[in-house]
Amino acid sequence: MICTTLAIARSTCLLGAVLTLSLSAIGCIQVVQLPGIEEKEVRTPKPFLAMEDPQLEATDYPGLFRAPSLDASCYFYKPDKYWFRFTYNKWFQAFRWDGAWFELLPQDIPKYLKDRAQVELEPTKKEKLKDTKEKLEELDREDRLRELEEKMKQLEQEDKAKQAEPQAETTAPAPQPAPSKPAPAKP
Repeated sequence: MICTTLAIARSTCLLGAVLTLSLSAIGCIQVVQLPGIEEKEVRTPKPFLAMEDPQLEATDYPGLFRAPSLDASCYFYKPDKYWFRFTYNKWFQAFRWDGAWFELLPQDIPKYLKDRAQVELEPTKKEKLKDTKEKLEELDREDRLRELEEKMKQLEQEDKAKQAEPQAETTAPAPQPAPSKPAPAKP
């Protein structure tokens, strides 16, 4: 019984393999490869180049030192012997001050570094759109104000021209009536 079941399983498997190969040879089955997900290239700072070790200055946190001769945001944590650097709006870590830098994920940033650098958040698309809309509205408002000012000037000039016309009429001598001829006498 076991032999029969095993023989049936083998023949079924063989039949499936033959069927699959024949269908793929005919072109009924195509193997489609999806493009892989492109990895985002991480921008990392270059190692520092100096002839001598940097001077370290103590900070308010025990064991944390600044290295201002290298960079204003470069720190050395003596207990773990790690170097930290804030650049490109991110924290990086290195094992040597003149070695390669590795990006730290937000959850991996040590607590003693959290408030040492101001992270500038990139505005969202919604915020950028809102800002652009406000700028356009401001430009429209300025254009409308400019148009209104031009109309006001034009109206003022027209008013001045109208006021000048009646004054010109009053200052001009009034036309004298033609001398009248005496009426002919009646006989």
